Amino acid sequence: MERRTVAEWTAFVACIEAGGGLPRGIKAVGIQRRLLSLLRRSDVEELVVLYERTKSRYQARAAFHVLDALVDARDKRLSSQTLERWRKAVIRRVRRGYPRESGLHLWAGWDLKAACKFLLSFDPTGLDTDDAARYVEDLGRYRQSFPDALERLREVASGKHGETAGGAANLLLKRTAPPTAAELAAKGPAWRRSRRSQVLSWLYYNHICVLSKGSPIDPLLAILGEPDCSASVALVAGGEGRECVWKPADTPDLCWLRLVADDRGILREYKLK
Repeated sequence: MERRTVAEWTAFVACIEAGGGLPRGIKAVGIQRRLLSLLRRSDVEELVVLYERTKSRYQARAAFHVLDALVDARDKRLSSQTLERWRKAVIRRVRRGYPRESGLHLWAGWDLKAACKFLLSFDPTGLDTDDAARYVEDLGRYRQSFPDALERLREVASGKHGETAGGAANLLLKRTAPPTAAELAAKGPAWRRSRRSQVLSWLYYNHICVLSKGSPIDPLLAILGEPDCSASVALVAGGEGRECVWKPADTPDLCWLRLVADDRGILREYKLK
């Protein structure tokens, strides 16, 4: 791997961290596209080795984001053997460096039960403000699938594991109170009638994001109505699934919702773009 490319990874990380952890902005997206276009299969394999071995936080995060983009695109340069090696490396790094190490959400996509077991066993005592916020956000993300996550969140909110984590947990519980049945009953028809991006965004951030991967998709289909398109896709964790896409009438080329469920009707992936 060229040293120049490693430097570009570092620049990519600086851009995405400035954008709140996502490749936002023309510069960040441009670097990401350049990296992805230049990578050969052998480069991808070396990138996994770098992710496994580097002690540089910036190199590890850069490698993570590039590999994550390849997985999301189901890129053929990421072979099944390389993907499995990366999965194991992600889990090792999360176990060793959580919550500063990214990847718990990927682990949950591969093995939800094991990832949540790790999360519930993690002691947040002594975390700083940023790490405590990430920990309680993760607890909140999986509380629908695992009731123990909600109990743990309430335990942390009680202050048992320190004021910092307790304060973050209390804020999250207040901020992410699920919408009432009456609110959902009103928003579903409003979306199906108007197909406006504002209503779709409300449903995504206030309802879909409160759910976790592992929830049944049928209740969401009842709210969203018929998708604009659907197709069979290969799941990141293996096996076949069904992809459904909804596009708002006012911004069909700029915003869309994508849900992927497995053959049992269980939600495995979701994204609003």
